[in-house]
Amino acid sequence: MSKTTGQGAQQTTTWYLYSDEGLVEEINAAGQTTKSYGWQADSGWGTAPLWQTEHNSGAQGQAQTQTHWLHTDHLERPLVASDSSGAATWQALAESFGQTWVNSTSRTEVNIRLPGQYWDAESGRHYNQQRYYDPQTGRYMQSDPLGLYDGINTYGYAYQNPLSYSDPTGEAVPAIVWSYARCVAKCKVSDALRAAIQSECDPRTLGDCALECLNPLKWLKLDKFGFNKLPRYQGPKPKYHVNQAHVRLRRANDKTPLPADAEDVYKRAVPGDPKNPKHWYGLNSKGDVYRFSSGNDGTAHFSGSKNIPPGFVTPPYVRDRLRLKK
Repeated sequence: MSKTTGQGAQQTTTWYLYSDEGLVEEINAAGQTTKSYGWQADSGWGTAPLWQTEHNSGAQGQAQTQTHWLHTDHLERPLVASDSSGAATWQALAESFGQTWVNSTSRTEVNIRLPGQYWDAESGRHYNQQRYYDPQTGRYMQSDPLGLYDGINTYGYAYQNPLSYSDPTGEAVPAIVWSYARCVAKCKVSDALRAAIQSECDPRTLGDCALECLNPLKWLKLDKFGFNKLPRYQGPKPKYHVNQAHVRLRRANDKTPLPADAEDVYKRAVPGDPKNPKHWYGLNSKGDVYRFSSGNDGTAHFSGSKNIPPGFVTPPYVRDRLRLKK
């Protein structure tokens, strides 16, 4: 992508180079890099910027660089930049829909805004890959290229809830073919490992993985943008405690024997409910789900195994958290 500004002899052209992480370079008409960008590894596209480096031609053609470290808020947009000494070189205040006020004492220019967005000084809007976004109104200037796929409001941004969602490409569901292919590959590897651990003989076929990956939420890392993100319990996790009623030779007749790996499984256990969990659930190395019951003393103890009678029904929230097959 390129942008040309000015007229006549004052006209300048800047090329913007993108990778599968986001914007990585700005290049002038002479083919020289003027800015480069770094992103957090394994982050969603256009999110979690780490640094930007300015490249200038110094005396006798020697390149001079200045790196600014970017400090982001919970929406993954930079609000502060600092140099190698930790001194602030750029500061800004921003509203949830992206309108930004840059501190007049800033010594550099940072144009990265909300995920996937780049501040266009000439228009006063944000370039968002597929269309332009107006941070003052919190709306796009063009209709969603996917049409009504994501709802009747084709000009809205992130379901009008930017504190929970984001839209890094200007589409509700960005179309990135290589990510789909990677999803299918990961799906097959995951199934093969699970089958080996559980001694299963019939893992899903390639066709099953292909169908599952038609859901973009499986491969676009949109959980990092707020899509498909499950709510999390904000309270403390109870301390593990051994209930003697489940210990062999001491246990009551109707109690499930305490597995040797119960404490280790509890370390990875998730709450049965994100608001007020009465039970916690963990997955052992063989694919069995253990249940742990919370007491009134701040502890939790093993209270059953799904695969050992009488068993129990795994709550839908837990199935999603543990990524169990439906």
